[in-house]
Amino acid sequence: MVDICGKPMVQWVLDAVEQADSIDLVVVVGLSPESGLKSTKVKAYVDNQGSILLNIRAGVKKIQEFEPQSSHVATISADIPAVLPDQINWVVNAAMQSDEDVYYNVIERKVMEQRFPSSKRSYTRLKDFEVCGGDLNIVRARAVTGEDALWDRIIAARKNVFKQAALIGYDTLVLLLLRRLTLAGQSQQ
Repeated sequence: MVDICGKPMVQWVLDAVEQADSIDLVVVVGLSPESGLKSTKVKAYVDNQGSILLNIRAGVKKIQEFEPQSSHVATISADIPAVLPDQINWVVNAAMQSDEDVYYNVIERKVMEQRFPSSKRSYTRLKDFEVCGGDLNIVRARAVTGEDALWDRIIAARKNVFKQAALIGYDTLVLLLLRRLTLAGQSQQ
């Protein structure tokens, strides 16, 4: 709800989502209808559940009440006021070209620091460059609505890429440690 140029930061995000053809409906997690947010796509508000994973689960479950056939859901952070409808559409459309459980965006360090030099993001070194996590991701609905302890551990380790890599698999951890990991997920000689 931080004010940016006369409206809450989250409203800038909702304005972009409102214009994005790839998003049909929105569930706002962590705020109430009394927040004064405006969007024709907002169908419900869900209370803060106490953790990122629980918030995502609650949001996905609420979306499934409206659209039970939804296979994937976009998770969009409220703190990306510069996001544009075309960027949202691109992420959603690119993710739907394959059939994975999670599509996690990364942003190259030089791009992030050029656009947002004081953002103080955490970066991870890959083979060819450094990246930070993006705040617009896509998840398979059924992958996050189950009670899988792995998700809890991955979310708990979100500030430590090495712990996350080890949870995903030791092969990923080794590639990351040796700086052989690429965005394609394969080591290159």
